[in-house]
Amino acid sequence: MIFFKNNKLLCFLIFAVVGAGFGLVVVSQKVYDVQRSVKKMSREALVSEWDIRSLKAELAYLTRPDRLDQISSAFVRSISPAAGNSISMVAPVSFSLSSASSSDVAILPLKKPRPILVSAPQKTNASSKNFSDLLNVVGGDE
Repeated sequence: MIFFKNNKLLCFLIFAVVGAGFGLVVVSQKVYDVQRSVKKMSREALVSEWDIRSLKAELAYLTRPDRLDQISSAFVRSISPAAGNSISMVAPVSFSLSSASSSDVAILPLKKPRPILVSAPQKTNASSKNFSDLLNVVGGDE
């Protein structure tokens, strides 16, 4: 007891060093846990990016124009109109606005539609490219 009374500064320093050491251990463990969770999230992000890349490649493969032509022609050949549901020619219907009174009909000008820009699909030789090449094209590694 006398040692503690005479050496208060030394006791304080010892407790401060032990407390700082404990604090350092706690902080280093939290840093380690955060680093581990960051690595896990980056791995999950990488897996998600590969999943998205492969899904884009599958979509590009499945929606090739030549493949869609084959599927649509096979589908059209496989269906036949049901009895009584066939398409027949109908005479055009005409009407005139002059026969209706001006109080019955409100004529408003139509808004001019904006043009839709559609790029034409590029034709490629589908037999010369395989699915791995398509993955690289969609992923940008070409």
